[in-house]
Amino acid sequence: ADVKNYTVDAEKSVLEAVVKADGTTVLMVYYALDKTAITFDVDGETTVVEGLIGAEIPADEVPAPSKEGYTFAGWVDENNNAAEVPATFPEADEALKATWTVINYKVTFIVDKEVVEGYPAEVAFGATIPVAANPSKGGYIFLGWKDADGKTPAEYGTMPSKDLEFTAQWSSQMGVGYVLEVYEMNTNGEYADAPTSTINFSDGVVGEIRSVEYTAPTGFTVDLAKSELSG
Repeated sequence: ADVKNYTVDAEKSVLEAVVKADGTTVLMVYYALDKTAITFDVDGETTVVEGLIGAEIPADEVPAPSKEGYTFAGWVDENNNAAEVPATFPEADEALKATWTVINYKVTFIVDKEVVEGYPAEVAFGATIPVAANPSKGGYIFLGWKDADGKTPAEYGTMPSKDLEFTAQWSSQMGVGYVLEVYEMNTNGEYADAPTSTINFSDGVVGEIRSVEYTAPTGFTVDLAKSELSG
């Protein structure tokens, strides 16, 4: 006869024999407890744990899911319903799949020790990093954003599994040199193609206008129509 969760053990059972006249014939049936399996799916990697129905499931055989940038959110069954790992093997095979919750990390942008408005921002792992607008600063050129490791937001590509802090990088544009070329008219009333002399200055600032005061040498007058004394 069939017995639920058991199967006849054909190797041990004696289900057929010649009946002896003395009535000592014995037939024996052994029922082996059925086995079931639980399949654990962790991002496509499966682990199958098998055991006798009702036996305790070994804790060390159950996967401990982990995934960069995510926290384990529990198991779901084949119908996508939340499920727990049973303490003992069930009467039928089961399949459980790991679910995840993405972790948010902070990204901060700093300009001259001041945090840019709107930051720190919470950014999900693997998402695009929201880069702050390029800042401006008199006498400097903005070179970009870099973190303590010298990496730019673009070099990360997407949000890694850690907080990020970027600082504005500058190049000083003070003390930039410029030249005053002096052209003296000859006795023919003409100017040479090449300057008669040059005067070098080193107080320029990129983007700012500089003017010079020049005193003409004896016998000459500054030709304002042709000269450029600021720029």
